[in-house]
Amino acid sequence: QRIPLLLALVLFPCLAALSPQYPPENRYPLDRFLLVKPYTRWANKFQSLGSVIATMSEIRLTSDAKGMTGALWSKQTIGLDAFSVEARLRVASTRSSTLVADGFGIWFTERTSLGASYGISPSFTGFGVVFDIYDNTNSRRTPLLGLVASNGTSPLSSDDNGQSHMLASCRVYDTGNLIRDANNHNTHESIAVHIEYAPGKIGVYYKMDNDRDWQHCITHENVFIPNYFFLGVSASTGDFTAQQELISLKVFDLPVDLTVKARDRMHFDQRAAAGESGGKTTTESNRVVSLLFFSLAFFAVVGALVIILKPDLLPGTQASIDKQKRFY
Repeated sequence: QRIPLLLALVLFPCLAALSPQYPPENRYPLDRFLLVKPYTRWANKFQSLGSVIATMSEIRLTSDAKGMTGALWSKQTIGLDAFSVEARLRVASTRSSTLVADGFGIWFTERTSLGASYGISPSFTGFGVVFDIYDNTNSRRTPLLGLVASNGTSPLSSDDNGQSHMLASCRVYDTGNLIRDANNHNTHESIAVHIEYAPGKIGVYYKMDNDRDWQHCITHENVFIPNYFFLGVSASTGDFTAQQELISLKVFDLPVDLTVKARDRMHFDQRAAAGESGGKTTTESNRVVSLLFFSLAFFAVVGALVIILKPDLLPGTQASIDKQKRFY
């Protein structure tokens, strides 16, 4: 009875470490960025650009029409050295038999903007987490979540699924019900994207409505987001269309690791942004590494417990020799 209890005490913290620490313990979403139904005070906190339609019951970034671009930007800068963001969005189409595009992005940029790159200017300066629906490059990796970065010198394009500026990405699975019929108001399937940032490191997770746990997407290091950047959510359509809605947005203040200093200027690994494979971290590779690590840890713990609690099971030990003795 002691062995299962000890195993549970050892393995539970290890497994818990694989999931994001969300919601942050004893913390509440910051009101200046909070968007939940009913959207009564959204205009006091955010400015809308382009095709955004915002009411008390709906925030629609794009309608189901061609050539739409819409963005919602915070009126205040982030003002935090470490933070987490959760955005829940929904993609819908009135023509369920056709392909949908292009996708949406969650942004941390130096300036607010509007444009054709997932709804913002292609020459932005900052970082973004994009959800790309349509496979422009026949890579068979969509729908995907990706971390993109730009210093404003080269334009970001959704035509290559953002690959020229992609630091890391993962494919999103179980999205069969995400793209729903906009006329079916009883369907509520959506995707939630969770972003955790601390100076020098950013992590991205996602889950669907029917998921109990967050799915790890990417973790990328050597990333620094200045606290004077703005927070934005945007979307766009091209020749293919979709109705893309923002359901909720929450931002949390996270404790800062004092051993890592924040920076006044943005920073990222330029080589990774140029598309080198070394800059990408996929969900599959992370899961394999984690599985190997915890498998080795599991067998090490089991071996240690056997040595401590059942030494007579090991051949050659004094305990096993004594057990084999027979006294007449």
